[in-house]
Amino acid sequence: MSVLKHGLRELHVFPPWFLTKEVMRKIEALVPYYYHTRFRFYFDRYGCVRRGHKDVEYCCGGLCKPCNGLINDRLKRTDRAMKRRYGSSKDVPCIGFLKRLNSARELLADLCQDRWSAKRN
Repeated sequence: MSVLKHGLRELHVFPPWFLTKEVMRKIEALVPYYYHTRFRFYFDRYGCVRRGHKDVEYCCGGLCKPCNGLINDRLKRTDRAMKRRYGSSKDVPCIGFLKRLNSARELLADLCQDRWSAKRN
């Protein structure tokens, strides 16, 4: 991340969607106050992130109320599709990811060992 003039780190554009409400609340507790102010400032300056309309009521995340509703509906449909694909357990995609991560580590372990040995000598 690059550093801005004011010493603040660049922030990502969108909020952490696709998380449980519990996890999102924990993240929200860590996010600095200016994070959400940035979305509102953007909206006031350029309009809705999705459609660019300025003559609509602001909702959150840089979106107007209709766009926020549309995205929330799409996210609900996405959640249902993911639930059908992965089952009701929230850990299933994570387990699959971790298996790939561990496999990659195992496959690359010999390269890391060679590199580590070269640095020590």
